[in-house]
Amino acid sequence: GGLPRHRGGEPGAAQPAGRQPRRGAAAASAGAPRAGSAAAAGDARRRRAAAASQLTRELQELQEMEADLERQEREVDEDTIVTIPSAVYVAQLYHQVSKIEWDYESEPGMIKGSILFFWRNW
Repeated sequence: GGLPRHRGGEPGAAQPAGRQPRRGAAAASAGAPRAGSAAAAGDARRRRAAAASQLTRELQELQEMEADLERQEREVDEDTIVTIPSAVYVAQLYHQVSKIEWDYESEPGMIKGSILFFWRNW
């Protein structure tokens, strides 16, 4: 940008008083490849490869987690298929034996019901 440069080309470094960079040297070095640019490009490639490798590992971990969650979901579905009918049977049996009429409109977490008495005259 607009920052002054010294001969080394580092931005922000001030020139000694009264000295200006040589125009010919700056123009000649601008088009020439830097000695460190090949190393820098290699470093950048290695960093990109390492990042890609890390992302691939993370993707594999996420796919394994997804497969595990799908397996757990199938197990829960199987348990639900078995558990709910038996729970319904137990609830119906308890209702028939105890004669409790449950209040299904009560607040969540609150269990309400009433006992029905039938009087017989013998």
